[in-house]
Amino acid sequence: MPIEESVSLTNEGNFRALLQYRISGGDSVLQKHLETAAKNATYISKTTQNIIISCINDLISQQIIAQVKEARFFTVMLDETADIANVERASICVRYVYNNMINERFLKFAAVIDPTGLGLATLLLQEISSLGLDMNNCVGQGYDGGSAMSGLHKGVQAIIAQKYPRVLYVHCASHSFNFAISDGCDLIAVQNVLGNIKKIYNFFRLSSVRTQILNNNTTKSKSTKKKLINMCPTRWNERHESVQTFYSLYESIVDSLDEVTAIKPSDSLSLAINYHSALIGSGFIITLLTLNKLLLFTLIISKNLQDKSIDLMHCKDAIEDILFILNKIRKDPDVEYDDIFEGAIELAKYTDSTIDIPRITKRQVGEETASVNNVPAKDAKEHFKLNYFIPILDYLITSITDRFSDHVKQALTISSPAYLKTLNELIPALQLYHDLLPDGGNMVIHQAEFSRWKLKCDNMTERPQTAVDAYNACDEKFFPNVKTLLQIFSTLPVTTASVERTFSVLRLIKTYLRSTMSEQRLTGLANMYINNNINITADSVIDEFSKSRRKINFII
Repeated sequence: MPIEESVSLTNEGNFRALLQYRISGGDSVLQKHLETAAKNATYISKTTQNIIISCINDLISQQIIAQVKEARFFTVMLDETADIANVERASICVRYVYNNMINERFLKFAAVIDPTGLGLATLLLQEISSLGLDMNNCVGQGYDGGSAMSGLHKGVQAIIAQKYPRVLYVHCASHSFNFAISDGCDLIAVQNVLGNIKKIYNFFRLSSVRTQILNNNTTKSKSTKKKLINMCPTRWNERHESVQTFYSLYESIVDSLDEVTAIKPSDSLSLAINYHSALIGSGFIITLLTLNKLLLFTLIISKNLQDKSIDLMHCKDAIEDILFILNKIRKDPDVEYDDIFEGAIELAKYTDSTIDIPRITKRQVGEETASVNNVPAKDAKEHFKLNYFIPILDYLITSITDRFSDHVKQALTISSPAYLKTLNELIPALQLYHDLLPDGGNMVIHQAEFSRWKLKCDNMTERPQTAVDAYNACDEKFFPNVKTLLQIFSTLPVTTASVERTFSVLRLIKTYLRSTMSEQRLTGLANMYINNNINITADSVIDEFSKSRRKINFII
């Protein structure tokens, strides 16, 4: 029998362990097959596994490609990363409207031979062509801000736009927002706080004794958070959780550092003293509370930007909302700042310290005195408002505004009919996509159709909030051109969050213990995991398996 019923100390792998589990659960059909089948007909070898995985992958891909072709218009999204074996992998996804919903689907992982813009563009076009998709129906492309992707002359977007001018490039909004937060964190005071949070996290994590001391103190804390969170090295807009947790456990951390300094002999005495001194500094406390307050607003937008159903105009509105909030705080900063300063006083009381103006020198080099400016102030409250709170807020507002200027221009240039007031605002879109419209570039027809559509929208009790909502409310019989434009606008990418999520799956599949794997098996397993909501029946897999090349005929 290929799989022993008796307990074996040999690890035969997850697949065989699952088969054994089914047999132990009473699957008599499987047990009889494995007991009676010939050795070359058990169908549990690695070769057969790979064929079955390939069959499932083909069936999933066929369904996705069929949906894309039925939808007609689609957007390509691509990003690359190195796997555990240090092999560059490109993840390819598509975005399209199907069944009145926006879909973002993973297609495959492809090995990257040439990481240049030309190499990646060639790879993308080859893979899209091999899947049977027509790039003439591609209306958008979405990548991150890397030079190989977004370069104006030699980037992937530029090379594809030269061949297919209608393929509009949209810089990933999540990356833009990430960079905006990153720019706002270039201030020395902010770097000081974020750097110390990371160092203190590692200080406790690298010692079991120090970890236990911290755990004992956090257990006594009233905070719902009990463990420190490391600072994410890349996703700056997701650092709020680390900052918020550190703020919630501030008192426990201070107590833990005090206990570590009391341990004798201690090789970490000097570090504990330095970290404790940094934590009770007035600048550190004010900056920590400022970040905790401001990053809370940006976190909400960050999560909204990762929604698949969001469109460019919705993205523009979301950014304008956060800028409105931040500018409102900037016009009247006292309300938010008073709350921050009161919280800072409470934290300072716990450490028997006070919020004082740091020593000012002509040349500021120390961490405590390294603020943005040296604006004179009458007291400590005004000093930290003018030199910490307001500069951090100004940097954040300026950075978000600069980073999203291109998205605003794109949203206004290729505007959705759901948001427009006059036909003139729609002319750039009509000129760009005239070949894809049922009535081409006939402006007389477009004028009449657009007027009827705006009248319909004005009479709606609830106006559509997104382009896809407007698409669903639009009757193709009466508004064929508007319907097409709404579909195109809904298809345009906003973020590459779906591509980024596939990298998490890549790390789950290709691990240190399984770093060698064929590209076909990798894509198959990834497709099964990511697109698990696509219905694939056992009968269809068997039918596909029977078509595979074998030494003997497979009879069903």
